[in-house]
Amino acid sequence: MSNQPIMTSIWYKEQKKIQDFLSASISIPDETLTDVDFATMKSPDNLVQVPKVGGVYFIWTDEPITHSLNGNDGCIPFNGGKIMYNGVSSGLRGRCEEHLLRTKDLKGGFINSQSAISVDLYCEGFKGQSHTKRAYSAKSKLDGRKSKVPTIKGNKVRIVNDLLNLGNLSNEEHDFLMVQDGMSDIAFNNGINVADDKHLNYEWKFYFIELIEPFYKNYIELQWRIKFGTPQLCSYSTGR
Repeated sequence: MSNQPIMTSIWYKEQKKIQDFLSASISIPDETLTDVDFATMKSPDNLVQVPKVGGVYFIWTDEPITHSLNGNDGCIPFNGGKIMYNGVSSGLRGRCEEHLLRTKDLKGGFINSQSAISVDLYCEGFKGQSHTKRAYSAKSKLDGRKSKVPTIKGNKVRIVNDLLNLGNLSNEEHDFLMVQDGMSDIAFNNGINVADDKHLNYEWKFYFIELIEPFYKNYIELQWRIKFGTPQLCSYSTGR
């Protein structure tokens, strides 16, 4: 095996050719998703507006959200809100439901389930599952690995009271935080339900582009982040 650095290897040069070709010839949506279809989500009835096929999606809201899962303060505001998340999926309608119309009965409920946006706190005690995102942990390392927590105004959430600065807390979340002693980790729910009282007075829009070709889907997701910034509820800046 060659010890040649990857940045100068023949395969890196071939990859660079593809990147240069794509950037010169393939369009991606603009920063405010001008030409992208969307459905405003208020109830399960709105799901029929989202196709079942695969594609790229973006989640926009005017609900105040102050935390970031990747250290980025977020994308530029437009129409009174911001893009909070983007991703790809083989089934857009199902993914929309997981993110924005999650219930306890949907695919394992809020905690032991498919990963989805991390906005609401899980108020029934921490459960470490593969897709669980921590909202708070006093420990900088867990099992020898870095303990990932969100940031609020650039500061990692290592004090329970920091979570009182989340943009929009329900009464249940507030009361839950008031009795925490800081000894136990706190998790986010996987996904939200836009019909809950906490979210009902805000707009949540699911933008989507129907695409079958996996390479193009992934290209749009990644290049949009590179050009306009990673949405703050994405737990990774690039890659997976």
